[in-house]
Amino acid sequence: GGEGGEGGEVFAADGLSERERVYLSELSLDEWRHAAAGRPKELPLPSMTAVCLSGECGVSTHAGGLVRLWGATTGRRLAA
Repeated sequence: GGEGGEGGEVFAADGLSERERVYLSELSLDEWRHAAAGRPKELPLPSMTAVCLSGECGVSTHAGGLVRLWGATTGRRLAA
């Protein structure tokens, strides 16, 4: 658990109350809902078959079985 806060709220190690963490989670889900409702975006490279971004890195797959690791915020290729 965490330490009791004002009004008996419990705070996690990240300093956020359970209510704040739920609120941030809902905001994140709402962003995904809006993104999913839009038209699919064209992948930036012609041979790219899929891309997945999560946190600070991303992975892309390419024709011929090539897999690349990317810095999600910088766009720099980290490994291939």
